[in-house]
Amino acid sequence: MSCSLYAWLGDRSPVISNELLAFDLTCCLVGEEGDAVLVEPVLAAPGPRVAVRWGSWSVRIGYEEGAAVARDAACLSLPDGTDKRLHLECEHLDSAAQARKLQRLLAFLQEIYGAAVVEALPREVA
Repeated sequence: MSCSLYAWLGDRSPVISNELLAFDLTCCLVGEEGDAVLVEPVLAAPGPRVAVRWGSWSVRIGYEEGAAVARDAACLSLPDGTDKRLHLECEHLDSAAQARKLQRLLAFLQEIYGAAVVEALPREVA
């Protein structure tokens, strides 16, 4: 099973970049054996993503903004002017340990002030 989550960022959400995201995730995940956080380019995306790796399993999170994001937000009936989001992608969520790690990342996203976290199906958001 794979998943795709979006944290839609409101006007009062903090300033976020992939560099700040990497730092915040590193602080959030300290203490997990084998954790490593790095920024890696994803070829199918317009910019870099932050990859959180645990052994051979990884989750990618990237900051996105602009007109395309605003169009997606309108399709989901989010407030006008919503044009920033974090996009979390993971593949092969096959174990309880992976599910626990994903829950930690979901909690991280939910703690961002003004963020609305939703799971989006590929047909809902491009």
